Amino acid sequence: MHPVYGESGTGANTYTEIIAARAGGDDFNFLICWCATQDALVSLDDGTTDNFPIPAGKEPMMVPVGRVSASIQAKNRTADSNYESLVIIACRFER
Repeated sequence: MHPVYGESGTGANTYTEIIAARAGGDDFNFLICWCATQDALVSLDDGTTDNFPIPAGKEPMMVPVGRVSASIQAKNRTADSNYESLVIIACRFER
């Protein structure tokens, strides 16, 4: 499985799609995420649940995930504090 790349230039107070859902779900086991300014929140279930934050200005973080069958979305962690340059790469690592 090839990595899937998604990005968002500027955040919003509501969820926006970063990586579209794919038929049958994806067998990703990690997301690699980073954000330039202001923190973001990521949802793995079409924006229903705030799954985890992405702190701004840090090294890329690797987040273990299970099967993702919905779109991966993001929004501002704090209302009206728009993040910038959010990148999410969904990938699979084997042992």
